[in-house]
Amino acid sequence: MRSLLLVLLTTAAVSSPVLAETYTIPPSAIWSRSDLALEPLTDSASGVTYLSGGVGKEEIEKIRAKETEYNTTISLSDTKGYFLSGVTVTVTDKDGQAVFTSTTNGPYLLAQLPAGDYKVTATNGAGSKEKVLKVPAEGRAKELRLVLPYGEPNYKKPQPTFVPPVPATATVEENDNDD
Repeated sequence: MRSLLLVLLTTAAVSSPVLAETYTIPPSAIWSRSDLALEPLTDSASGVTYLSGGVGKEEIEKIRAKETEYNTTISLSDTKGYFLSGVTVTVTDKDGQAVFTSTTNGPYLLAQLPAGDYKVTATNGAGSKEKVLKVPAEGRAKELRLVLPYGEPNYKKPQPTFVPPVPATATVEENDNDD
């Protein structure tokens, strides 16, 4: 009986033998966001000390516990109630001069601003929102909640692109065994 054996090799498999191997990642090597220490940062241009975060329950608890160390709290969400991260926040003074700008690492931004009247603008890929903020000489400002339009924050949805099929190499072997 004659049989035909057809072998197909894709370019990816030929050029990368790693595709056929299996790797095991030990649990100790898996990075967890809860392992992050919330460290204050200082804006180099203005000298404003700030802290940003609040991704996940544990980090929300940590950042809320540090609120008393700052005179300003800004929270960011969208019109559907989703917390936002990666939002650009700009604080400008009464003369329109930028006092502080940062891109958030979570839905909360804590800042130690000088006393005064400010305009706070938050911007993401779906739009922006502005509000007035009054920081008192003593104590804390009222929490500023900015609700931005619903949409994809800080990036545009990728457009589908055409990917041509991967060329295959075919090998045909004939077997003349009569069974």
